[in-house]
Amino acid sequence: MATASGTGARRRHATARGGSPAPEVRRGAEARALALVLLYGEPPTRRAAALRLLDEPSPLPVPWSTLATTVWSTDPWRLRARALEALGVAAGEADERTASAILDELVLATREVVDKS
Repeated sequence: MATASGTGARRRHATARGGSPAPEVRRGAEARALALVLLYGEPPTRRAAALRLLDEPSPLPVPWSTLATTVWSTDPWRLRARALEALGVAAGEADERTASAILDELVLATREVVDKS
């Protein structure tokens, strides 16, 4: 996905205390896993993945901002379209506060694209 593709300068094997993966590594792995589901999953699988994000405690393993940024990224069109699909499914099923947060992230990502052009 656009902002969490894992190709940055992060250390691959960073660990937190206790030997568990550091949050930034885990978040990158979660983003890659979600990208694969969005790219290759059937509609019910993609819907379930989007709804699972609503059940996650904060901070989310894949933030709404990552999905919103992916919509406007240079990633393959199918991933971009399905990131938008996931945002729509989640916003449509979320409580008002969460739906507003999702929509705000999408508007913010759109503004960033417009401001750059």
